[in-house]
Amino acid sequence: MAATLFGYAINSDLPLIRTADGPGERGVLRVRRSHSDLRAREGELVSWDELDGIEFALATSGPDLLVWCSATGSYLIRGDELLTCPAGHPNDWEHRIGSTILPLMLTERGDLALHAAAVVEGGEAILFCGPAGRGKSTLAAALALRGYEVLSDDGVVLSGLEDQPMAWPGATGVRITPTAFAALAGRGQDCERGSSYKATHLIGRAPSTAARSVAAVVLLAPREGKEPEADRLEPMAALPALMPHVLHGGPDRLAAAMRRTGLLVSRVPVFRARLPQHLEDAGAHAEMLLGRLQDSPY
Repeated sequence: MAATLFGYAINSDLPLIRTADGPGERGVLRVRRSHSDLRAREGELVSWDELDGIEFALATSGPDLLVWCSATGSYLIRGDELLTCPAGHPNDWEHRIGSTILPLMLTERGDLALHAAAVVEGGEAILFCGPAGRGKSTLAAALALRGYEVLSDDGVVLSGLEDQPMAWPGATGVRITPTAFAALAGRGQDCERGSSYKATHLIGRAPSTAARSVAAVVLLAPREGKEPEADRLEPMAALPALMPHVLHGGPDRLAAAMRRTGLLVSRVPVFRARLPQHLEDAGAHAEMLLGRLQDSPY
């Protein structure tokens, strides 16, 4: 058995505590610490973004991808090898590896990667997509506390798009703020309000590293209302709605990413859904949402 993520055995110079033990049936990926400054490499900037005070940059460097995050350091994606100059807290660095860098690496190998969480319902994967702050991890944690398996809380990798889309288990656990976790667990009074730092809670571990077939994709709208809502989208509407949540390596990879996304929405139903605000009832609302999806046959 090996430490695995997304079906690959991970051979890492740096400690990774959120991997699972499994056969690594898809091959081996290597994570190596770089002792030179990766930012000194020549490359062409293809995107730059800032979210909650954290800056992100993506560049192409020949056939390789170069990623920089102001909070967690720099990364060079080169075939089946990832070079990294870590920065910041190791837990934050590992989260970035599992949520963004390895998924982006696997898009270079033909997979589709989504900024999403995935839980298991009836033996199949339900994917929840949305921008940061929309509640993906909160929803995953709420369902985990009710006994559901969590495949990933912030980055999903899919293969088998030509036939049956399959979701591979990512990093174990769910990363949310202590305030949100206490509220979900019915202990809101035990945690000081206002904490914004996210911690990893090892709940909802998937017992297997095997892939699960994808039953549905859910696009999360801003929280409001009194009860969950879900409306199924036609594939022609689902494709542009899902594309903002797709990870890819820049404009020259966009066509391939769009083709893979088109295969997904042609084979799997896509819903736009909305949940109420109240954290204390998030578990009940999450299960009600799963019921709404079942009311619209997959």
